Amino acid sequence: MKEIKTSLKEGKSAEMDASKKETSFKEDNLKEVERDKKKGAKNQKGKGDISPKAIVSAKENANLNEQQRNKAYNKYVNAKIPKTRPWPTLFNSFWVGGLICVLGQGINDLLLYIFPNISEQSAWAYTLIILIFIASLLTGIGVYDKLGKFAGGGTIVPITGFSNSITSPSVEFKSEGIVYGICVKMFTIAGPVIVFGILSSALVGLIYYIVYLFI
Repeated sequence: MKEIKTSLKEGKSAEMDASKKETSFKEDNLKEVERDKKKGAKNQKGKGDISPKAIVSAKENANLNEQQRNKAYNKYVNAKIPKTRPWPTLFNSFWVGGLICVLGQGINDLLLYIFPNISEQSAWAYTLIILIFIASLLTGIGVYDKLGKFAGGGTIVPITGFSNSITSPSVEFKSEGIVYGICVKMFTIAGPVIVFGILSSALVGLIYYIVYLFI
């Protein structure tokens, strides 16, 4: 009986020791979890507390870097742009543009001389068609672009410049195909000219019609 009592006492004491160890282990774990939570909250608070001065200084540095990049880029572009001479360019534009107009007048007179039965209005229409064809042909073989570099606005203002603005993109983008290359890019430059030309002519015609009603 004594042995049984001693064994029971030993078993109870072992159970009590195990329960004490388990509770102490749980308490330690809870304390560690609370410490980690507090540390995480402190870290988040430290990260989130950015002063307004730091934000402003960061924005100013970003703007300053962007301005420096823009200045460097503008300096590079100005260094690479070919320098133009105003007076020689104006002179070349004047005499080349005048020569194109003289050519158009000569074609018109020649048509009236060869075909005396056509009207003057029809002769001018054929003259414009011939000039457009000549400009397109010269653009295709690369001559009109060289002439444009030499004369500038003298080759752009006449109707030959309009022909060049249609033919040049077509030649440049022909490698992309007929539809997406030639047809799409054909009116990249001349498209706005055509649209605003038609709209302005319609507006002028409407104003003329309204004014004519009251005269």
